[in-house]
Amino acid sequence: MAKNLDVEHVWTEIQNGYRIVEVGSHVVVLRHLTKEQKFQVNLLERIYSQKIGLTVFTEQQCFRFYEKKDIWTAIHEQRIKDLYAIIARMQKHEAQVGYRGTKTKKYKDELLLLMQKKEATKLFSIEAVKERFVDMIEMFFGCSFISTPLWSTLTEMLSSVFDPMFLSLLKQWIDFQTGFSVDIIRQIAVSNQVYALWSSCSTKGIPFWGQTGATELDVNQRNLTFWLNTYSSAFENFGKPETLILEDNNKFDSWLEGKIQDREKDTLKGFDSSKKGTRSEKRNFKIKP
Repeated sequence: MAKNLDVEHVWTEIQNGYRIVEVGSHVVVLRHLTKEQKFQVNLLERIYSQKIGLTVFTEQQCFRFYEKKDIWTAIHEQRIKDLYAIIARMQKHEAQVGYRGTKTKKYKDELLLLMQKKEATKLFSIEAVKERFVDMIEMFFGCSFISTPLWSTLTEMLSSVFDPMFLSLLKQWIDFQTGFSVDIIRQIAVSNQVYALWSSCSTKGIPFWGQTGATELDVNQRNLTFWLNTYSSAFENFGKPETLILEDNNKFDSWLEGKIQDREKDTLKGFDSSKKGTRSEKRNFKIKP
């Protein structure tokens, strides 16, 4: 399981369905989409994909186009190579003298900005449109400042792809939409706080997610529900294992598999015994005259 996990922080994010991130100097809120927003995404994806299908290029064509516009040229490419060489020389010198200067960070920051800009030039290539266009439309609906939208229109958002903030935000949005890893979800499921709440809701017949319907749960909420059901069923049927087993996913999976196999063996033994008893009864049964 994940070490030093802030259960309270992760549980709050799962429960509320949003994440607060910092992108540059901005504080941005990422929210999972509602059913209505997902419908709008599907609709816009159909409309824009038809338009974009007439205008997008391959990655190679993209670079030629941006070179003409002086957005990305051979000079930028050469600067990236130069920066890699400069940083390598400075790091070697710092290792020799045992001192880390501030200039290296300056060159690393410049390199990062250039790499982000280069990555942004690919966003309207055919490859990127197929892979990431829906992510970008979803981001339009799911990302905002604390109380106001980031962009007024989808066109405005798409025109800001060369802002270094955009690519950083896109990556964070994709990570958010992917959801927490299975290890983290399972750790939340067996935490005292969350499992006690689940048990209490089950006992009292109260919906764990309030009035939110099953079809409206986001990826984290669905995954957490699955694992809470799994643990709950295991504990009801086989008891709760010791903490060392519960805190190690591999050990718990092996423990559960062993318990299920033992139960199946016992069931088969009982079935065989009942069959033998039936045959014996048939042999000993005589029709009375």
